[in-house]
Amino acid sequence: AHLQLENNLFALGRGTNHSVLLRLAELDAARLSQVKAVYDYWTAWVQIQALAGDILNEYQLKLQD
Repeated sequence: AHLQLENNLFALGRGTNHSVLLRLAELDAARLSQVKAVYDYWTAWVQIQALAGDILNEYQLKLQD
């Protein structure tokens, strides 16, 4: 439906700038989502490392070399 609307606008000589801006906004949103996903991944990784260290200390365990 959205593509049809764009095609109709394009046929009227309008919509190209809007289409480009819309695509750029979608790319920006996707990039922000990607950055947030990487941030969330590293946050989780650090939390897992800290939790693993706490568990090892509590049970006086050592990782084998």
